[in-house]
Amino acid sequence: MKQIFDHVHCGDCLELMADLPDGCIDLAYLDPPFNTGRDHSAQQAAYSDRFSSIDDYLAWMTPRLAEIHRVLQPAGSILLHCDWRTSHHLRLVLDHQFGSNHFVNHLIWSYGLGGSSPRRFARKHDDILFYARGDNYYFTPPLVPATSQRMK
Repeated sequence: MKQIFDHVHCGDCLELMADLPDGCIDLAYLDPPFNTGRDHSAQQAAYSDRFSSIDDYLAWMTPRLAEIHRVLQPAGSILLHCDWRTSHHLRLVLDHQFGSNHFVNHLIWSYGLGGSSPRRFARKHDDILFYARGDNYYFTPPLVPATSQRMK
């Protein structure tokens, strides 16, 4: 099969995927804005993460998730990185787009940065939602070494 990407493309994935044929991607990983209400700048990119409402945010995300669904191969998968602000909303959008039966895992990315709050439990994790395009998605389980020793 012809290699489609031989370098990194920067830009809005909605625009970049428009030129891709159906079913040409094995795996999509998204790290979209989290609807933080702030402006961000990173190494070579700056972006606004301000949406007027959760409905506006979902209206922005939904066509991108639909395009990803279109370009994924039948055995393809999507991993969507999000946080407490949007994970429950995005899970419903993904259930609608991929089918709730194609939900594979809800992964927790735990970290220890930041402080605690006097009004809520500390928010010390992000979410990664894992959906498959079809029933025959690729997955190799991680091999975890045994942590206990047998008693003699």
